[in-house]
Amino acid sequence: MIEKIHIKERSMRFFMLFIFNLFWCLLSLGAFVFNKHFSVDDYWIYYDPKGASLTDVQQNMRMFSGSLYYLLDRWGVNIVEQQIFFGVILLITFAWVTTRISMEIADAVNIQENVGKIILADGGTLILFLNAAVSEYLYYSGVYVQWIIGIIGLTYGAICISREKRVVINWLVGTAALIIMAGSYQTFLAQYAYVVMALIFIRNAGKANRKTIMANVRAIAAAAVAMGVNMIGIKMLAYCGIIGEDSRMSLDLMKIPELVGDIIRSQKSIWFEGMGIYPKGILALLAVFFLGILLVVLCKRKAKIEEWIYLIIVLVSGSCVMYAAQIMQGFIRVTNRGMYAIFGIYAVSIWVICYYLRDADWKVIKRVNICVISIFLVYSSIQVNRIAIDVFMTNTLSRCYVEEINRRIINYENQNSIQVMKVGFCSDAFISYRYNRFIETTAYGDMCANPFLADWSSVSALNYYTGRALELVSVPDYIVEYYAEFNWDEADWDKQLVFDSDAVYICVF
Repeated sequence: MIEKIHIKERSMRFFMLFIFNLFWCLLSLGAFVFNKHFSVDDYWIYYDPKGASLTDVQQNMRMFSGSLYYLLDRWGVNIVEQQIFFGVILLITFAWVTTRISMEIADAVNIQENVGKIILADGGTLILFLNAAVSEYLYYSGVYVQWIIGIIGLTYGAICISREKRVVINWLVGTAALIIMAGSYQTFLAQYAYVVMALIFIRNAGKANRKTIMANVRAIAAAAVAMGVNMIGIKMLAYCGIIGEDSRMSLDLMKIPELVGDIIRSQKSIWFEGMGIYPKGILALLAVFFLGILLVVLCKRKAKIEEWIYLIIVLVSGSCVMYAAQIMQGFIRVTNRGMYAIFGIYAVSIWVICYYLRDADWKVIKRVNICVISIFLVYSSIQVNRIAIDVFMTNTLSRCYVEEINRRIINYENQNSIQVMKVGFCSDAFISYRYNRFIETTAYGDMCANPFLADWSSVSALNYYTGRALELVSVPDYIVEYYAEFNWDEADWDKQLVFDSDAVYICVF
């Protein structure tokens, strides 16, 4: 009877925490999820879902998600057209996994009955998933399915593999979850590393003994198996001729020192410039704050040297995984989604603070931490929504741009009794990556890009907003050279369009 009451209380606590996290997810993700929008990739995926699915397998080495996209296309489901449906599932998934991880942390810390500590632990998990860098994931609506599979895989992979009971069964289940995750979005292995190593650390009281070492070996082995199975599957598909061998992986051992140097230099953009989505220096200041409190708590608890060393390894584990993936692809390009993993440093710090704190120390530190976390989450939500508005603005400007072009195409067709069937794009001397006169986004990376800059989105965007089926062709050299002498910062339709028989050439400024 007592056990049933305990289970009922746990279920109610889980449900209430889930509702709380769902509220935060709605604040952070709702604008993106409930408003149809297009990234540069989405225009292409909309028209060529089969090609996108094969590219996802071949170039991105994501066997599971690519295969699923292929099946969805065969079943008549256009993932870009149905983005709101998949976005709602993604939103619920974020709330679910955040709650699931937070409750697992609560179990490991043994704070199931301490609501204040559960909220603090949950704050760490929310920072891990709902920081402003998530905006770049939400920008690409055509890959929501990947994010859904990826975060579910990393969550249950970490939870199962970190468990100390029925080790073999849990390891097999966890590894299966990681195989699916690795075949959908490999870099979520960084978040997996943070969660699984933090759980192992807490459950073993920070002791670097044989039991802990073996638990970490199992966690690493599961990730290695997941990546290995995915790579073998890709090789088999290439061997059978189903896909080509044009992958993004381009590991050159001689370039590793140079790549490590690039990683070191990129830290300024992250910690001191906030990648354009956080105020300058705020991420470094927050790291000092959380790590400072962790340092004080460790000193107060008189932590042993092995605990210090072990904790440092846990704190850098996810970032090491993230950068290892970039080294394997042969170049370092830190985007907002590329910095997503570094928020695990905050999350691990908060979780471990929950573990080491005693009730006597609790009241002031709890209030200060929850206050700082709340301010950070509110600001992050505001930033995500601001970026969402700029994405919608970008789509609106693109549509207006195309509608004017289409009006002029119609006039040309009516005057010359000819149907325009082809289109080519070139640029002036200094092309603008975004519509800088109209949007405020300063985020580094790919968000709010002008769709007419990329070959795979230019003709797709034009066709989407006009309903035409224009063929993309190369622009004659003499036109390219002519436009290279100009530098526009606004539309000049009489000069930026050239008609030639059944083709129109557009200069993108």
